[in-house]
Amino acid sequence: MAALAAMVILSVVASMAYVFGVNPFAASFNISFVYLPTAVLIIGPFLARRRRKTAESS
Repeated sequence: MAALAAMVILSVVASMAYVFGVNPFAASFNISFVYLPTAVLIIGPFLARRRRKTAESS
């Protein structure tokens, strides 16, 4: 839970820096080290829950 909160905060900061034009990093860096891990942390539990439900029903 702490990792998710930290990554969401980092994503917001990176997005704001990009919007205001003060982003010191390339877009590929932000995508690979900020947005992609955040998406994995958000989507991962939903996929795990869905897999558990399908395994229990079969």
